This record gives sequence, structure tokens and C-alpha cells, in this order.
Amino acid sequence: MTLRERNLYNHEVEVANSASKQLTCLYEDAINDDDTPAMTIDIGKRLRASYKYTEEEMELMITSPERCTSTLAPIPAPVLDIIIAERTKRAAAKKEDGKSELAGSLVMAKAKKIDVLSRPPVSIPDVFLVALKHKLHPPLFWFTDTRLRFATERCTELPMKKNTLLPNATEKSILDVTRLMKEWGSDENPGDISPLTWMQAMKNFVKALEVLCPAVTLANPTASSYAEEMELHGRFFVALPDFELLFDVWYPEERELRNMILDNDIGFCKDLWTSRVGNLITAYKNDRNDRHERNDRYDRYERNDRNDRYERNDRNDRGDRDNGRNSFRGPARDSFRRNDDGVRALVCLICGQGHVVRDHPKNQTEFRDRKEYFSTYEQNYAQMRAREDAEASGHPAGVAPFTSAAFAAETTPPCPQTTVAAACATATTF
Repeated sequence: MTLRERNLYNHEVEVANSASKQLTCLYEDAINDDDTPAMTIDIGKRLRASYKYTEEEMELMITSPERCTSTLAPIPAPVLDIIIAERTKRAAAKKEDGKSELAGSLVMAKAKKIDVLSRPPVSIPDVFLVALKHKLHPPLFWFTDTRLRFATERCTELPMKKNTLLPNATEKSILDVTRLMKEWGSDENPGDISPLTWMQAMKNFVKALEVLCPAVTLANPTASSYAEEMELHGRFFVALPDFELLFDVWYPEERELRNMILDNDIGFCKDLWTSRVGNLITAYKNDRNDRHERNDRYDRYERNDRNDRYERNDRNDRGDRDNGRNSFRGPARDSFRRNDDGVRALVCLICGQGHVVRDHPKNQTEFRDRKEYFSTYEQNYAQMRAREDAEASGHPAGVAPFTSAAFAAETTPPCPQTTVAAACATATTF
């Protein structure tokens, strides 16, 4: 039996079983109501069994919706419900799988390593090659990648002139180097080129010379060319120990030696190059050291002179006076200070307020933050206690009983409570 015949049979069985179930339900309702005799009601036919489906047949109906509607129809309702539920489940699972595949699906199959020193290929324009051929000496920094790309892509914007130097040459027009120097600049100033751009331009310059120079043949393998000599010239300067730091020093000499190779057909000589460049660098370093020493001496002199002026001004501000009374203690201390206008203002040496020491209140011994004053002054307190004792005993202040005032003033020793601080304060009180 084919799948279509099985579906047709199962569909008829499903329809008959549904009708029988409906009659059975009506019979149960009639019996429960007790209105209709049970013998007059049909209870429905016996239920029939349907054919089962294999896994392959179910998979075929699930994965082929068009075939189910056209070839395999009619499909029983219970089987159709199972097929629709499975299709919905698989669609949801496929959607989730699509999300999981999207996350992390971008995989680099074969990564390419990029070298920092690698540069895209740059072609030398013909106008520059013609200028080198006629020894017009284009500046070196014109051979950087940026300038070469500009000359290649926008060659019509370059100034040209008629070839009057060699009328019989094949090139009727050549690059106007003098006019282009006014726009791009020359190589006389090292500020127009940096060490890295110099290396880049030198490589392209050697490449241009290799295009112009003939190839080495087996007949004359020792023959030299401008390209080989210029390559040795560039390697020499790159190998300098202070290549980048002293670029501004050796660049003028490098430009002169480079022009010597192009104009005078002089080959590279390591001894000559070392002598000229080495002497130049040595002279620069010696001059730099001498300049640093002069600056150090000048700085020390200025620092010492400044310190001397500060010390003299400080002594003048303190009022450093040498007199017989206080010379053994150094500078005298004054009970005043100068305000912002330079006017003397009274100041107490005990509390720092605007009064002299002798007017300092005796009941004040500490600041507002409960810290003691800078010093103490006990002479006023001793005189006050002596005066109070004298008044209590009926004698004059400062005179002991049974003695005269004059005799007491000459023979009575000072009060033992008088301290050195009181003596100092007495000596400096005006």
C-alpha cells in the first residue's frame, strides 16, 4: 500500500470514528435526560483501527509541505496536527541555530601578516628619470612616496620647459626644477626632511638610478655604477651611531658628498667619508660640551651672586647693628616689624600682638588654641607681688622692713624669680 492510499484509508477511518463518537455522546445525553427510550437511539458503529506510519514516511510528510498538499492528500487530522507541531518546533530550533551560528561565524581563514617596514610599490615617474639623466639634481625629498605618487597621478600639474640643454635629445620637454623648487622647496634646509623620510627617499633614489644605469654584464663585472655608489653612500650614513640625533649636523655634508658622486663621478670611499663626517660630528660634540661648561659656570656664578644679594638684603632687613651692648649675642631683636608699606609696627615678643613686652597682660599665658606663648616675662609679675606684699605689711613697694629705701636699693639683691628672659626683655625695651 502506498503512502497516498494509506492516508486515504486512515482519513476515512478518522471520519467514521468521529461520527461514531458523536452518536455515542448523544446516546449518553439521552439516557441521562430519561426522556427518550434507549432502544430507539443509535449508539454508533464500532471504532476502526488505522494504519501506522513509519519514521521515514513521517519525515517525508514533515519535510515536504508541497507534496503533502498535492500528492499525499488527504491527510488525517491527528497526523496533520503532529506534522504541523513538528514543523513549528524545527523552525524555532533552526532560528536559534541561526543566532548561534551568527555569533562567532566570522572566522579569518588565512591571516596575512603585515610588516611595519613594508611599503606599497611606488613607480618612479619618467619626468624625474629624465631630470636625473640630464643631471638637474632634483632634491632628495622629492623621491618620497608621497611626492612620487603625486608626480605619477597628477603629472600634468608639474611645471615643464623645453629641453634647451640638449636640443638633439629625444626628450623635447623636461621638468622645470627651478620653478618646482619654489613650490616644493629644496634640500638645502634639513628642516624639510626627517631621518625617516631621508631613508625612504634614498631607497627610491637608488631605485631610480638602477633604472637609468646599465646592468652589469659578464664582460665587465667590476664596472661601477651610480646606483651602487649611491647605495654604499646611503648605507654609510644609516650606520652612524647617532643617525637620528645628529641628523641636522651631518645632513649638509651628506648632500655635498651625494652631489660629488653625481657630478664628479667620484666613487664611494669609506676613509674619506669617515674623515669628513667624523670630524664634523667631533667638532659639534666638543662645541656642545664647551657650551654646557660655560652655561654651568654662568649658572653657578648667577646662583652664588643671587645668594649673596639675598644674604645682604636679609641682614639689612633684620637691622644687623654692631654695638657694645648686644654684640656678643649677634643681631639685636626689635619689638617691631615692618608692614606692607614699610612702616614699623609694634609687636610683642611674647604673643606676637600689637604691643610691646612691658604692656603684655599678666593674665594671658597661652593662645586661643590652648598653646603656650613663645616666651614668658616674669619681671612684671615679681614687681606686682613685691608691691602687694609691701602694701600688706605697710612698707613701700620694693623695700624690706627695718631698712631704708636708699640702702635697700643698693644692697637688696634682685628678685630670685627674675629670669634671663626678663633681663633680655629689659635690655631691648625702649
